[in-house]
Amino acid sequence: MSEDGSRHSDRELVLLSDQISATFSNKLENTLKQELTSNVVPQINRVLDTIAQKMQLDFSQKLSSTDASLRDSITKYLKGKAFMDSLSQSLSGPLQGNVHTICKDVFQSSVVPSFEKACHNLFMQLNDQFTKGTLEYVQYLEKHASKSCSSIDNLLAQVREEIPKLVTEAQQKTQAQMTATMHNVTADMMKQQREVLLQDVRHVVQEELHKQALQQSRASTPVPHVQGQMDKEHLKQQIKQLVRQDNVEEAFRMALSAMNVQLVLFLCESVSVDRVFGPTPCPLEQHVLLSLLNQLPTDLAHKTDIKVSYIDEVIPSLDVDNPITKVHLKGVLLNLQESITNFLEPNPTHRLARKLKRISLAVDALLNK
Repeated sequence: MSEDGSRHSDRELVLLSDQISATFSNKLENTLKQELTSNVVPQINRVLDTIAQKMQLDFSQKLSSTDASLRDSITKYLKGKAFMDSLSQSLSGPLQGNVHTICKDVFQSSVVPSFEKACHNLFMQLNDQFTKGTLEYVQYLEKHASKSCSSIDNLLAQVREEIPKLVTEAQQKTQAQMTATMHNVTADMMKQQREVLLQDVRHVVQEELHKQALQQSRASTPVPHVQGQMDKEHLKQQIKQLVRQDNVEEAFRMALSAMNVQLVLFLCESVSVDRVFGPTPCPLEQHVLLSLLNQLPTDLAHKTDIKVSYIDEVIPSLDVDNPITKVHLKGVLLNLQESITNFLEPNPTHRLARKLKRISLAVDALLNK
């Protein structure tokens, strides 16, 4: 009986222990869950949030510094010569063939057709302009031809009107030939005078370097071969006759031989500069040019235009290699230089001052030569 009671007590104790354990276990679990939920878990979450924020801040700072450093390093590396050289070497080989092919294709497909089109348009425009210009020129020629025909008709009419005048002039020329006998008589005298002038031209030029001696020679020393036989007016008529006969050289010889500047100026005014110096070579001989260049500078203030025009043409016509010119050129040029200086000093603003200065420079060049 005692054993059965003991067993029964043990069972009760076990049952009671199990009930207590079950009850306490349920309450403890509920209590722990409630405490963890209400107290422990929020604190853990707050701690974890703080740690996460700190870790995120540290990570962001480190990431920013790492990013800046990495960017700077990458930029320096990419801009470095070694990288650029290696990149160009690695790209040049594969791309060279492709670029050549692409450029060739683009040139053939775009540039060549565009150039052909532009050239075609250009040639078409040139053709149009040339055709238009040719037509305009043909029209101009037609108008000019019509005008020329009318001008020729007018000219023929004028010629018909001029025929009586020409006949009259021919008669006058026939009468003028009657005076040729007197010219032939004086021709031998002029030839002799030329030989005398050739021999004595140096002496005459030296005398004419002085103005007073020149004035005395004008007043009291006429040339016996010419002025001893005819007066001044008669001599002018002879000179006019020679000019009308286109014997300009003989007219200058006659005027210069008279040793009269007024007579020389009369001849210069009667014959244009182009008529005397236009032909090549100049028809005047060197001794005539020297005598003309020696007499014209006298009193440049009187009839300056005609004197300067002739002097300007005489100087280029001088032949410095001619024996007569070599002997007398220096004295004549010095006389001319002095006359130009004497004229320019009181007349520095004269309208021919520049031309006279140019002549003076040419004289200096000849003197130095």
